[in-house]
Amino acid sequence: MKNLSFLNKIFFILNTLAVFTLLLSYLAYYVSPDTFFPLAFFSLAAPLLYLINLLFVLFWLMQAKKQILLSLLALLLGWNYINRTITINFNEPSPESTDSSSVFKLISYNVRYFDVYDWIDKSSTKEKIFDLIKEEKPDIICFQEFYHSTGKNTYLNDQEVIENTDSEFSHIEDMGTFSKNEKCGIATFSKFPIINKGKISFGAKENNVCIYSDIIINDDTIRVYNIHMASIAFAPKDYKFIDDIAENKETDEVEGSKGILKRLKKAFLKRTKQAEQVAEHIKECPYKLIICGDFNDTPSSYAYKTVAKNLSDAFTESGNGLGKSYIGKFPSFRIDYILHSKELKPYEFITHSEKLSDHRAISCLFEVY
Repeated sequence: MKNLSFLNKIFFILNTLAVFTLLLSYLAYYVSPDTFFPLAFFSLAAPLLYLINLLFVLFWLMQAKKQILLSLLALLLGWNYINRTITINFNEPSPESTDSSSVFKLISYNVRYFDVYDWIDKSSTKEKIFDLIKEEKPDIICFQEFYHSTGKNTYLNDQEVIENTDSEFSHIEDMGTFSKNEKCGIATFSKFPIINKGKISFGAKENNVCIYSDIIINDDTIRVYNIHMASIAFAPKDYKFIDDIAENKETDEVEGSKGILKRLKKAFLKRTKQAEQVAEHIKECPYKLIICGDFNDTPSSYAYKTVAKNLSDAFTESGNGLGKSYIGKFPSFRIDYILHSKELKPYEFITHSEKLSDHRAISCLFEVY
């Protein structure tokens, strides 16, 4: 510190603060929000903290100062956390043909009810979603925020879904209704036989659920969990507050921040319980498994760690880049996942570029060992 200029001393203090908050984000991965919920906020900010500390490394590097070690060592210490946020893979060649009975493609997609409320362009969104499905030709499809209707003259009836997914087998769990015939929930479609279906209920009053489908592939049984965890559930006034802050408009920052923090805390606690329920169920699973869906949390979170224990992440093993799957305003990171047993080999994990929902579709090829 003695040899630093006054300005550099200030930067060093800020650098120390950045490293301290980064270390807290690492700690948040292990500490349940039930035990100490404020740490969960640091896990949500982890991608930003990686970037800030990288900028400090570059700042000290340009000056050839030994203070570079502060952020550099902190980043190296958290390499496994960072690798779950941004990854580079020199992928092995994928199997030559997905027609092989031991190779299959899975796609997971929060479709936001196929745009029934016309958030984007109701006249074409559902068709474009199904065009993506047809182009990718997945063998297994896991939808979250799934919409369908038992009526004939409706936005999207059951027969249309079956025709557009080209799937002979399905597992649909309805969690709510829009009208008499219109239903919403979660659904798994498969070209392979589904021999058993079940669900992990998160409570009668919850709008979230995890379903599991036992699917026969190449004379082997694979259990596919399809999950949608609790969202932050921002109200319109919360989004307005975020917009006002971004646009430097006058607003009540104290009250606005309180509302957002309250909703974040509630969501952290809900996801903790949901993740623990799923993790307990996975322990008893007698088959190779895949768990995919919308976790509504970052790869640095306790919820992710709880579910991913003893599993592999298809993104870190066969993906590239940031894998940013949420397109909405907050949290704009990777919150959709495909996790799997180590006996399954992933290839070509893709976060698709199409913006047809507030989430991007994710897909991966798997080979059954």
